[in-house]
Amino acid sequence: MTNQIGTGNNLSPNLIPGFTTALVGSFTAFASETSNGCEGTAASFIISIVNTPSAPVVSGTTTYCVGDIATNLSVAGGTDIRWYEDAGLTNLFASANSFDPTSIPGFSTASEKHL
Repeated sequence: MTNQIGTGNNLSPNLIPGFTTALVGSFTAFASETSNGCEGTAASFIISIVNTPSAPVVSGTTTYCVGDIATNLSVAGGTDIRWYEDAGLTNLFASANSFDPTSIPGFSTASEKHL
């Protein structure tokens, strides 16, 4: 093989000539094993860079008055929609195009009256 770009069990894609995540495309690289000075047959692999989908547009009521009955939220179109409880996208609580907000633990529109 020519143009060796790394050794060992791990490779940083950034070492592949022309590789960038700034553009959609595919990059082909090859891996081979060398033992006792003899290089084996190379295996190819493809790294694909795909477009990041746009943020989904949520429809449904997102503001409730105390005591209101919460209704489902939904996303028109899209596939593999995931609903998270936090902006860091670490606490997934639903995977569907619609979602019942009352399924979030602790969600409530109840009120308490103090005399």
